[in-house]
Amino acid sequence: MARAVELSALAATSAETDGLRVLDELTTELELTRESLREIEEATRGELGP
Repeated sequence: MARAVELSALAATSAETDGLRVLDELTTELELTRESLREIEEATRGELGP
């Protein structure tokens, strides 16, 4: 989460093209986080009960 905030802050203070690049990096990192959370959910499904 701290990395997302850091990238977001960089995007807000960078030039437009740099901001777009940072935003793309942020989007990629968020998607990887989403995938990881899905994998964790699938791996632990049933361990926590109904």
